[in-house]
Amino acid sequence: MKMKRLTLIGCTFFLVSFASAQKDSTKVRSGGMVMVARHTRDSVVLRWAPKSHVAWSRANRYGYRVERITLAENSDNKSRPKQLSPDTLRALKLNQMQSRFPAKHPYAPIVAQALYGAKFQPVQNSSDALTIRNNAMESEIRYAYSLVFADIDSRIADALALRWVDKELPAGQRVLYRVYTLDPEFPDTAYLGLNLSMPPDTIPTQPAPLAQEGDKIIKLRWKNNPESTKFAAWWIERSRDSIRWECI
Repeated sequence: MKMKRLTLIGCTFFLVSFASAQKDSTKVRSGGMVMVARHTRDSVVLRWAPKSHVAWSRANRYGYRVERITLAENSDNKSRPKQLSPDTLRALKLNQMQSRFPAKHPYAPIVAQALYGAKFQPVQNSSDALTIRNNAMESEIRYAYSLVFADIDSRIADALALRWVDKELPAGQRVLYRVYTLDPEFPDTAYLGLNLSMPPDTIPTQPAPLAQEGDKIIKLRWKNNPESTKFAAWWIERSRDSIRWECI
């Protein structure tokens, strides 16, 4: 039986974790937000998210602000915070999302519905208690879908105001990034420290998958290891000639 050639491609996405954090970097989790970063050759990519659908909903309403503090070498002295983002960094409005993403984008319409749709509810029930529960579930589902797709597509993370790229780095310095919500009642802040004198982060490699051939079927398996936490999802593509690929 002639089988098609298959290749598994692991793709890293910016979300809950990035490629390896630097050893002397600090990551401080706040009460309602968490932030991670990836240091590349010419930039630092920041990615954050509130840790509950309630905090996320309020942050969507009031917005975020991103700042960087440069620490003096061999000292705890800090420079004045440098604001990196606009005064208020908010998720795109519905018309902005419609103009930025094509109608057939695989994730943007779902995220737009999660942000602005009147309904995003899988279950309808007439019971008052179940209605309350379903409304809570709906909010959690909106939140979960949005964060998952922000992991998969950096443009979605930008559209949700959950990502910032710092391209004006103070070379060789220690820096402290601060992202905070502008919520007047429940403000929250996430911090992350980096030593920019350290080498840029590298993307970890994954072991090759194992293929088990059957009758008109191929089963792919791959091992989880500690580096797997650096990945948010996988693409599986198939090719007959190693030139043209299709997702399966």
